[in-house]
Formats: sequence, structure tokens, C-alpha cells
Amino acid sequence: DVVFNDIAVPGSRIAMSPDGSRVAITGRSSTTGQPAIYVVSLDGTRALTLPETAPATFPFWSSDGRVLYMFMGSGLFRQALDGTSPALVSRELRSGGGGSANSNGDVLIAGAELQLLSTKTDKLDIVIGAKAGSLIGVPQFLEDGRRFLAWRGTGTAVGNALDVEILAGSIDSKTVTPLMQSRDVSKMMVANNALVFGRGTGLFAQRLSGDPLRLSGEPVQLAAQVDAAVGRGMAFSVSRNGVLAYQAPASRPPVRLTWVDRTGKVISASGDDGDYSNIELSPDGRTILASLPDPTTNTRDIYLVDLARGVRQRGEGCDLLSTDPLGLCNPSSD
Repeated sequence: DVVFNDIAVPGSRIAMSPDGSRVAITGRSSTTGQPAIYVVSLDGTRALTLPETAPATFPFWSSDGRVLYMFMGSGLFRQALDGTSPALVSRELRSGGGGSANSNGDVLIAGAELQLLSTKTDKLDIVIGAKAGSLIGVPQFLEDGRRFLAWRGTGTAVGNALDVEILAGSIDSKTVTPLMQSRDVSKMMVANNALVFGRGTGLFAQRLSGDPLRLSGEPVQLAAQVDAAVGRGMAFSVSRNGVLAYQAPASRPPVRLTWVDRTGKVISASGDDGDYSNIELSPDGRTILASLPDPTTNTRDIYLVDLARGVRQRGEGCDLLSTDPLGLCNPSSD
């Protein structure tokens, strides 16, 4: 049996093939725990384990669905679905922001900046430059293989929220145009003339058309509960013809923050039970910064937990993506 690789961030786990017939997932064996990429036919006729793909993240397909690209520790790789080993594409591209390939052998790679690699010439260009405090993710070529969309998140992460722009551009130009601006869009893809995007823990679709591209009408909810994480995307993928795959949040019992020694012996516990994630411990060991769910909004918020008193307060100015998340976080005045 195979289960989703819960070590991989939600936005990096699933890739639907362009024709909607197969889905690639970053999974692990339920018996051995060994991670790998698995390709599953949706008609149930075939399940393939790709060899030597541990640990691989952010799989994405070639435009014809014959090859799967993925990131591993030493670079960007590609792998045919014939049992052969992954082939190195570039050691320069180790980004964890995802990618997209067109039929001309061009590959968009996201990270601090959006780069374009020609697999025919090995030429590497910058399409969208770096912006202070920002990350670029989940780029997607449109069907013409020239235009693309990309997600850019900037600034403070609060729950699943960042200052987010969905950017529309072309590899023939250095100009990009904001298509959508929001506080809580975690991932987006294009299918059947619609923009499919995550907001909080919900999945939505909105009509997309025109040149230049524009959104019209109101978003329609496709799913209410999809696995997502702070600044780490959402676990869904959709084919060009509209076949959707997503992962629902795992049901986890509440836990209590607990100190243990190096042998695993429990020393003490602190605070209330809760669904804690993204935990950061202060250097003095007195305070925890953690993400907790807000049942009224279906999002997660950041809390400061005083370990000595067992008291938690909602945080303000918290940024789990920064190098010093606790240094930017203060108790809310609410």
C-alpha cells in the first residue's frame, strides 16, 4: 500500500497528467516507509513506482505526458515511464517552487526568481527577477506554450495567508501583469478556460479568458476541505481537460506540547491540547510559535505559547517563512 508522503509540503505532492489519465504523487510505502514517486492510472489498470526517486518533490509532466520532471537534492531530473533511472537535466536548478514544461523543450522553474531553461541548448534565462521577501511558485505554461501564469507570495505569513499575486506573462517578454491579488491564495492552475485556485482550505474555480488574460464571474467552490500548509501550497492538481485530484486534510487527534529527554522519556507537558504545526522554539526555551486552526474561518493562525504558564495568545506580525520567525512575532492586543 502507498500513502501520501506527509514529509513533502502539500503543494509539492500531486501532479495530474495533461490528459487527465494518470496522477503522479510523492508517496511512501506504508510498510517500509520508503519514499518514491508513484504514477497511478485513474482507470485502475496500472500503478508504477518510479525507481531512484527518493526523495523527490514537485513532480510535473512534459506537455505530451511521456516524461515526468522532478526535483531531487542534486538538481532537476527527468524520467521516462519505462523503468529507467532518472536523468539529470540541470544541477543549477534545485528550487522547491515547482515547474512547467512546454512542447518546445522549455522548462519554467520557480523559486526566488522564475527561470526559463531550454533543454535543447541548456540556456538559462530569468523571466521574473527576484523581489525582496518574495517567493515564486507553481508556474504553468498555457496551451500555446508561450504564455504562463505564476504565483508570487510576499511578506508576512499569517495562517495560510501571504500577500499573493497571480502573475500573467510570456516567455517572449519581461513584462508580467497581476491577474489576481489576494491575501490567501495558496496555489493555482489552469484548466478548461478556468483558473483553479486554493484559498484557505477551500478549492475554487473562476472563468479565465481573453488576451490579455482576465477573470470574469464569481469563483465557484469545488471542495471545502483540501490539505494546505502555511506558505507551502495546497495538495491538488488538475489536468488541462479538467480532471481534478486533491488530498483532504488528515484527521489528527489533538496533541499537547510535551518535553522529552534524549531517550524519549516524558519530562513535562504544557498548554492546552490542539492541532499544532509549524512549531518554532525560542532560543531561551520559554516560548513556542505554532500554527493552530481557526474553525470559524477554515484557516490557520499563528499563536505564541508561554510554556511556563501554559498560556497561548494569537500572534501579530508573525512570519514563519523568515529566518527569525519569533523575532517578528508579538502577542495580539485582541
